Amino acid sequence: MVGTKGRSGGPRDSTGNGGAREGAGHPEGTIEVMPKGPTMQQQRWQFAEYAVQHAYEALNVLIEIMRDKEAPSAARASAAAKILDRALGKAPLHIDVTALRHTEIVYRSADEIRKVLAGRGLPPLLLSLVGAEKKSDDGGESE
Repeated sequence: MVGTKGRSGGPRDSTGNGGAREGAGHPEGTIEVMPKGPTMQQQRWQFAEYAVQHAYEALNVLIEIMRDKEAPSAARASAAAKILDRALGKAPLHIDVTALRHTEIVYRSADEIRKVLAGRGLPPLLLSLVGAEKKSDDGGESE
């Protein structure tokens, strides 16, 4: 309301009420903090569209590095890992195995575990892997 103390309104009068203060606002020649161009979301979409155009070329570069016998082994392994990450998805960084209720699962043997996992759909190739277990000379498993 114009003329009411503490309210903005018309031009300042001699009592200092109303209107904008003298010298308020951006000084001449200041640079805007927020650019007037596309928004950040629009820029991300533009960047993503551009990246998709070069995805096959980038994948081919990774494949070339992976297959190059003269490349350092670290570079070859890194390229192979990146290809696998994109093909199969990255392995989870953390797996939370806590349950809402305490559950105790007891298995009598590795074969019993394999049967349960096979029943849950784990590929047979993964079930045939022998981890920390080592076969002894007589063909049995040692503990």
